[in-house]
Amino acid sequence: MCLDSSISEFSVPNPGDWQKKAEAELHKPLSQLTPWEIGSGVLSDRYYKKLFLTEAQLHFNQQAQKKTKGLVQVIPVRSFDMAVIHLENTHMTEMGGLWLDYTTWSAEQRKTFLEKRKAIPHLTVYALASEGHEVWMGTELPTSSPGGHAIDPLALWMSQKTPHLSYMDRLAQALKTKHPPGFFSFMIDGQIYEAAGGDPVLELSLITAALVFYLDFFTDRGIPPQSVLEAAFFTISIGPNYLSEIAKIRALRVLVNQIGRYYEIPPAAINPYIVGSCSERYYKASESYLNLARMTTQAMSIAMGGCDAILMPAAQVEPPSAGLTLPQNIPLLLGYEAKIGHIVDPTAGAYLFEQMTQGIKEAAWRQFLDWESYGGILQAFDSGLVRAKLDEAWERQLSAYSPDSSTIPAPKPLSQQKPHSIYLVPRSFSSKTTNL
Repeated sequence: MCLDSSISEFSVPNPGDWQKKAEAELHKPLSQLTPWEIGSGVLSDRYYKKLFLTEAQLHFNQQAQKKTKGLVQVIPVRSFDMAVIHLENTHMTEMGGLWLDYTTWSAEQRKTFLEKRKAIPHLTVYALASEGHEVWMGTELPTSSPGGHAIDPLALWMSQKTPHLSYMDRLAQALKTKHPPGFFSFMIDGQIYEAAGGDPVLELSLITAALVFYLDFFTDRGIPPQSVLEAAFFTISIGPNYLSEIAKIRALRVLVNQIGRYYEIPPAAINPYIVGSCSERYYKASESYLNLARMTTQAMSIAMGGCDAILMPAAQVEPPSAGLTLPQNIPLLLGYEAKIGHIVDPTAGAYLFEQMTQGIKEAAWRQFLDWESYGGILQAFDSGLVRAKLDEAWERQLSAYSPDSSTIPAPKPLSQQKPHSIYLVPRSFSSKTTNL
């Protein structure tokens, strides 16, 4: 039965029919709708009555998307006691995995944790790392289990001026040892760029430039590009702009595929593993339960956009234990109740998402080429260009949120970012602490 008499149920509606219906509901011509800026000059119309992509573009973008359904939830944990509690709680381990910082644990604590972990072979564990700790090299973290080393030497250099070459040389040696599928030797941390004020275009351009930096470095040392790509996983920060953040995740997969083909990696082997994390940039300590609502839309973007895993921050609510369980319940509800994450690339074919994906991808690619014209991401950062671009992007975002922009916490410069704590310590909740 057709519920709208203006559109026949016996024929395929043409774009003009849909336009008339939309204008009737909006009480204004579509030409009067102002487009919104996704980032760095990328504009999106509010309504599309046709797809302005070629068949080749559409096919390339869609084949680049995630191939398997499902979403692993990774729980951030710092203390040894909390890690043991999670290991001993069957319900928690079924959620998927842990994101640990156990470089500060004693040798005995690490040994105890790893012994308990052996009983849960399916549990995904990502281990944060720092210089001087062999844990990230795999001598402690079992490389036969899913997970990996959450270390991005380039991000450490950009945020802390930590010498990256010592990490890189050790990583090169590690990459020459073949690890089973599902274990990653290092990460490409995209969240530091969003935390420093970046918009979707800048974030993806810098992630792409970082990927090329690693590919060039390791291939120069005799490691095949496919092995480098398979050894890395990506993290990306997801903000409150529900629709464009979905397109941002899709565009990241397209960019990784485009880079992979330049390095002659077989298309079937280009399957980037992406961990989506809820950005806390717009959270307010006085709006703890509203922050949970923000997390919900962010989690929906992460699942709809096609991330492989989701990392939920803690909420600042009472009792403190609820600050852990409430955010962790969000992906469970979305998965079991709404079935989000059970369909591969659910937005494929939707005009709005396909247009935004292409627009973000093209703009990010242009910016990536600009970084390359300076000699790559290292030279662009040293010249101050990266910082200048991030500042410009932040100013545009502030103006978009006027007149309440004064309530948005300013981003920290890259030189003040700490990748080790980004996922574990909510930066906006400095007035209180949790027992993570």
